Amino acid sequence: VWSTRIFARPLEGGRQLLVYGMSLDVSEDVAMILPIPVPAASPEDAVRFVDMSACPTFFDHLSALFPSEEIAPQALGLLSRSAPAPATLVVHDVGDFEASFVPTPRDFDRLDARFRLPGEVWEQIPKYADWGFCVFKLKRTSGGRSGLFGLFKSAKGGGARTIHPMAFEFPR
Repeated sequence: VWSTRIFARPLEGGRQLLVYGMSLDVSEDVAMILPIPVPAASPEDAVRFVDMSACPTFFDHLSALFPSEEIAPQALGLLSRSAPAPATLVVHDVGDFEASFVPTPRDFDRLDARFRLPGEVWEQIPKYADWGFCVFKLKRTSGGRSGLFGLFKSAKGGGARTIHPMAFEFPR
C-alpha cells in the first residue's frame, strides 16, 4: 500500500465524513478494517457508506485546491472479541468495494464470514475496545477476469492498482 490519503470533516447533526484513498499491489483478495470512534451503543446502521466510483480523482482535485506537502498518518488497530450476536451485519455495495459496519468488538462474530479474521487476533488486541469498525473488501471485476486474479476494473499490468476512494459518514 502506498499513496495513502485521508480527508475528514465534521457534518451537521454530530456526524463525521471520512474519505480514504490508496494505491496497492496485491496478488489475492484483500480486505481492510478501519477502526472508527463511534459513540457507545451505536446501532448497526449508524454508518452510511458513500460510493466514490464516479469520482476516482477526488484526492487529485483536493490537492489542486490546497497545494502543500501531504501528511498521511496511518492508525489501524484491532479489538477483542466476545460472544457472537444473532444476526449477520449488512454488506453494502459501494462501487469497487463491499463494506460493513461493525458497531462493537463483540459484533465481529456477526460480520460476513468472508471478512472475518481468526478469533485469536481479536483476543490479543484490546486497545480499541470502545470503537466501531468499517470493513472494506475489494470486489472482483465483473465480466471476466482482467488483471491479476481478476481484481479491480483498471488493470495497468502487474498487481499495482489505484482504486477509487472509500468514503463513509458516521456519528461522532
